[in-house]
This record gives sequence, C-alpha cells and structure tokens, in this order.
Amino acid sequence: MADIPFSEVSASSFAVSWSANGNPDGTQYLAQISRASDFSSVLASSTTANTNVTFTGLIGNTTYYAAVAAMSNGFVSTAFTELGSTKTLRAAGETWIGSQNGDWQNPANWDNGAVPGPADPVVIDANVTVMTYSTNPPVEFGSLILGDPVGRYAPTLILSTGTATTTGSLVVYPGAVLTQQFAEQVAFSSITIYSGGIITHSPNGSILQYTVNLRTVNDLILQAGSSIIVDGLGYAGGSHGVAGYGPGKGIGNYWSGAGAGHGGQSNCFGYAGCSAYDLLANPVDLGSGGGGGSYHDGRGGNGGGAVILTVGGIFNHNGIISANGNNGVNNSGGGGAGGTINIEAGDLSGNGMVTANGGHSPGWDNGSGGSGGRIAIRVSGSNTSELTMAAKLGVGPSASGGAGTIYVDNSGEKQLIVNSGYTSAGITPITSAIAETSVLMISTLSMTNAKLTFDNNMSVNIQSSMDMSDDTILTISSLTVVGYATLQSGSKIKHAPNSNTKQNMLNVQVGGNLMINSNAGIDVSGLGYSGGLSGGNGSGPGGGYGSLVNGGGGGGYGGMGGIGHGGTLGGTSYGSISKPDELGSGGGGANGATGGTGGGEI
Repeated sequence: MADIPFSEVSASSFAVSWSANGNPDGTQYLAQISRASDFSSVLASSTTANTNVTFTGLIGNTTYYAAVAAMSNGFVSTAFTELGSTKTLRAAGETWIGSQNGDWQNPANWDNGAVPGPADPVVIDANVTVMTYSTNPPVEFGSLILGDPVGRYAPTLILSTGTATTTGSLVVYPGAVLTQQFAEQVAFSSITIYSGGIITHSPNGSILQYTVNLRTVNDLILQAGSSIIVDGLGYAGGSHGVAGYGPGKGIGNYWSGAGAGHGGQSNCFGYAGCSAYDLLANPVDLGSGGGGGSYHDGRGGNGGGAVILTVGGIFNHNGIISANGNNGVNNSGGGGAGGTINIEAGDLSGNGMVTANGGHSPGWDNGSGGSGGRIAIRVSGSNTSELTMAAKLGVGPSASGGAGTIYVDNSGEKQLIVNSGYTSAGITPITSAIAETSVLMISTLSMTNAKLTFDNNMSVNIQSSMDMSDDTILTISSLTVVGYATLQSGSKIKHAPNSNTKQNMLNVQVGGNLMINSNAGIDVSGLGYSGGLSGGNGSGPGGGYGSLVNGGGGGGYGGMGGIGHGGTLGGTSYGSISKPDELGSGGGGANGATGGTGGGEI
C-alpha cells in the first residue's frame, strides 16, 4: 500500500502518505503512529479520506512508526499496513528533565533526547545540580537560562569542561547558581543576573585553577540583590603551624600565623613571605592564604578568589561583586588576603558594591591580618556609576595587613585609591613590576590611613590632584603634582631610609596649591646617613668619630659636628650653601651605643 511514506519531517511533525492500493475514491483511512515498532502503545490516530495525513505535537529527535488501514462504514475493514519509521528533527532548544546531580553529556537528561548543540537554547529549571566533567568534550549551547523568573527552582550548573564558548545569552534567575570550575574565559552575547542569582567559581588550593572569567559582546546586567561572589575561594590558608599558599602566603609557627599579602604586604614576623604581588592595572591572581598557628589549632584564612569581567557594551552593576579573604580560624590563624576584581567595560553604570578586603586574625594571640586585594576597572566609554569600592586590610592582635589597591581608568583619566579602612595599616608597596612602568602617570591619587610606598627607582606624575588623610604616610623619591596637593592632619611624605651610602632622597614638585594642615608635613628626619655602631664612625662625608672609651662625635653637614664627651671629634661640614643636595651625616658610636642617623634630603 505504501510508496515513499514520510515527508515534511520537522522537530514536532511529519506527513505520512500511502497509495490507494485499489480502494475507490472516497475511501476512509485510519492512520496511526507509535514510538514502539509493535504498536503496543498508539500515540495518535487520524481518520481521513485522503491518502496522506500530518501528525503534529511530536517530540524532537525521536523515532516514530506509522501504519494505515482502510475503513468501511466507520470500521477498519482491512489489516493495518506498516509504513515504516522516521525520526523527527532535533528541536531548537533543550530543557533539563534529568535527576539530581545529573551529567550534562547524558542525552537522556534532556527533553529532546540529545546533548545540546552550539545553536540550542538551553533551560535548566529544576532543583538539580548539573555537572559538566572535564573528561568529557566541552559543552556547547546557543543560550542558557538557569532557574525561573519567580525563583521556584534553584538549579546549580557546574561548568568544568575547560571551555564553553557561545554567542548566546546567559540568564541567571533568583536562587540559581553558575559555578565556573576552570580559569578560561567564557563568552556570551549578554548576561543578566536577577536578584538572588549567583555566579561563583570553585575553591582553589595550592595553585590557581579556578576563576570567574566572563566576556560579553553586549551588555552585562547585575540587578540589585544579585552577586558574583568568590569570598575565601583563593589560595588556601595553612593548617595549624603551616604556611598558607600563594605568592604572598602567610607563614605559620607555633604561636601564631601571619596574614597573607596581595594588594598590600602583611606582617610576616621577620620571615620571607606575606608580600604584595600581581599587576596594579590588570590583576589576574588570587588572594594568598594566611598562615596557621599551632596554638589553639589556629588555621589560616583562605584568600579571596578572582573575578575577571570583559564587557563589550554597558555594564549596569547594582549588585555585589566580592572577593574578600577569609578570617583566620581560632585564636592564632592569620587572615587571608583579598582577591582580584578586574573589570573592563564599554560603559559603566549603577551603584553596586565591589570589595576585595583582607581577612582578620581573630582572638588574643599574635596573628596578623591579611592585606587587601586588587580592584581594577577600565572604562572606554562613559562612566556614570556610583560604586562602593573597598580593598580594606584585615586586622590582627599582632599587626594589620596592608591596604589593597583600587585602580580606575575612565577613558585615560586614571585614579589610584588606597584606603585601609582602619586606624592602623601595614605597608602597600608599588614596585615598577607591579605598576608595569617606572614612571606612573595618573590623574588623581587618594590615600586614607594608608602606608603607600613606591620603589626609589620610580617617579609618580599626578595630573590633577593628590589627597592624603587620616595619618597616611607616603614613601616616595620623585613626586610631581601638576594640580593641587592636600596633606590632611597626621599625613606625611618622606623618602626611604638610607644607610652608609646615599640611595634615597625626596623630590616634590607641585604646580598648583600645596595645603599642609596642622600635624602634617614633609618629613625626612632621621633618614640620612646611618650612625656608627658601637665605637664606629658615622656614615657620610661628615660622619662623627666613634670611640669605645668616650662619647661619639656628632655628625656634620651645614656645620661641624659637636665634640663628644672625652674629646671625640665631630664630623666636618660639607655641601653647597646655595644649592644643598646632600644627606645629613651620622653621629659616631660609643661603647655599646649607636650614633644618631642624619637627616634626609628634600
């Protein structure tokens, strides 16, 4: 009876036809389809006077069998003739129907019976955790929706396949979580995270393995209440008595663990470690882990993770982006360092939060806090945002970490912000390697309760303004401010200490107004040539003579140094009267006493 039975096959329908096989015109036929070859379950039937019929409402990527029989007076008058089978096309889209902890690569977990392809819109709207395993091929999809608009379902998708490149959109609804379990960039046309939606990455350990690294061709929207949060997901802290992990790891010892470094430097109790690292304008690393203290089972806090966002269009940020370090555990664990938040956008708007704070060292033992992390924001178009940004240090009973750095580049207008957030700060060092230049050109520099230190081979050129407040100390060798500079109460500019040779001096040029408030100043007292050790001569051209029997002689410079007790000679005078450019010399040492250090040079 059948000739070429199937035509117009799509993802949800097909037409089936047959020959009349000698039946007169007007004969009624009954056509049936089934997914079982023995027709044990008939899915649909159709009665027609034609020799063809179309079945609709079918499932994509599914095999169907067809059969037909002639009818007479409303009853089947002949045996059914099997017309063979056809397979519907895959539908444009895949919806998860699998169970909890299901495998993305299992075709049975998708309603179309196939793993999503590069053009498929994918929906996961169930209370499930969907896994993508690194041993499987990279996942592909055209677009991705996690959850539903009202938050009835809270799926978690763990992407761990190394790459997942797509040109479609990503939507994360309330309660849904996207976890990136690799460090490579994932591309979308756009991303929207609704209130209650979360993007994060998996915890790291001793090495960098996981980050949030997303790129959009168009816009990225973080609604109020949404978050990209990687707190405590950086390098691991040390167990009791063991150092943490990462380039700025905190050391561990019996009594206490040291806080970790990243954007700033923490107190490592005289041991190597706790150092600052990563790039100022384009950071990519994790926050380091704090050291553990054996006493009271102290464990170091984990460092903050890393969030790297590249937005081709508008980044409208009203949510939370957080890469904070964890606090130390029990009474002696060192704080973890803040991580990285690195944003590049065409335009930036919104009033969201961006934080990469260091973790605290709790309790009453001698642990130290972790340093703040690094935040860098580069906007090529307009920036109308009013973001709350912080890279604060962590505090501890022994010492605090250094403040982290916040670097903002608005179409070439570059701001550097260093704010410890607390009354006592560790050091925030910026080297030429961290700044990627020996001449740092910025528009504004803002420091609050910070100890910012530049290498002596670096110069800083500020085009607009510099503001120092709340006991900030700036250590630098060459500073130029084209606009104005303000030193509020307690703030000080100085150069680094010298020793027995001249290495550091301070050159400050201000084109506009220089306002120095009370109890602030430019002060290089005691930063010149070093004094002599016990019985030794002081350093410098006018170093005072030392004596193991009598008192040491005073250092000279503008005048002769004073004669020490017992007649020990002071140093000679030297240098230019009209253009002085030298350090003060050190005094001579006496028996068991060190001579005073000379003054520095401004």
